[in-house]
Amino acid sequence: MGITVAYAISSFGQIVIYLIIMITKNWREQILYFLGIPSIILCAFSFFIIDDQPRFLILKDTKKCIQMLNKISQVNKTSEYMQSIQLREISTQQENSGKDLSKKYTYIDLFIYKSQLKIVIPLTLAMLFLNTLYYGSQLSLDSVGFTFQENCLYVGISELLGYFLSNYICQRFKRKRYGILTILITSIFLILCGIFEVPLSCLDKNCYQKNLQMIFTCFARFIVSFSFSFILIQIGEAYPTTLKAIGYGFSTGFSFLGGVVSPYIIDLSNKNDFNPIISLALVGILSCVSLFFSQETFGKPDVQNIPELTRQILQSDGLQNLEIQKNKQKNINNIQTQ
Repeated sequence: MGITVAYAISSFGQIVIYLIIMITKNWREQILYFLGIPSIILCAFSFFIIDDQPRFLILKDTKKCIQMLNKISQVNKTSEYMQSIQLREISTQQENSGKDLSKKYTYIDLFIYKSQLKIVIPLTLAMLFLNTLYYGSQLSLDSVGFTFQENCLYVGISELLGYFLSNYICQRFKRKRYGILTILITSIFLILCGIFEVPLSCLDKNCYQKNLQMIFTCFARFIVSFSFSFILIQIGEAYPTTLKAIGYGFSTGFSFLGGVVSPYIIDLSNKNDFNPIISLALVGILSCVSLFFSQETFGKPDVQNIPELTRQILQSDGLQNLEIQKNKQKNINNIQTQ
């Protein structure tokens, strides 16, 4: 759930925007200096600081896996997880199990196996549409509710609360079902926000439409934090262990194109005199449709390898055993003949 915490920190950044705008008029440059550049530097360093998960290493390098588990044990101040004798036993078990440890997995493996296509396409599209909805609603903050400054504060608080709650709640419920439900609720709140448009006569005044828009927007951003949590958990559980890092990276990375697409959707809606908030709600429904074709992962055991490769390995082992049995029988027959 580390990535959910990262989203929560980004929500806190919206609250910081409110404080920066209060302090200085040149707030855009200040955000770049104090938030943008440090974030880029930390993101670059994360590639060297963050270690691979033991779940991934166990299938690629057993020695590194044990070292990582022992490192975790030291941080948690517990005894070392395994000793060298146990390490040799696990290595022997892996060799006997026939796992294809020498294979180098790439992004191509996500698309050449039918079992992985059923995972990568619906989950990536669901995440793409959800990011489009999210970043589009972020760009529309100056057109709903109160001032941009106040909107950032209220929405930031709503998201921050949502992400911290989802970190504990979402793990206990079905990913697919409640992912669809929360995205649908988010879309409904956005549609309501679009229905209660602020009249032109009320742009510089306080009216009930502004209050309703702010309430609906806060609820939408609160609920969408649960949507992100459900889908991110589902993505992490759907891919086999050997493809987990690659699959997770592709589905989440590609989905950020939604942030690039969202301004064009807003611009196209404005040109056609259609409320952009409602357009974003319709994009959210597309995310629900994509998620409908995904596989439920709640309560299911982890898949260690690509099913097609596992079957090939088992068939290969079966043929080898059959050949060994034939050779044994042939030797027995030769002995009996002599």
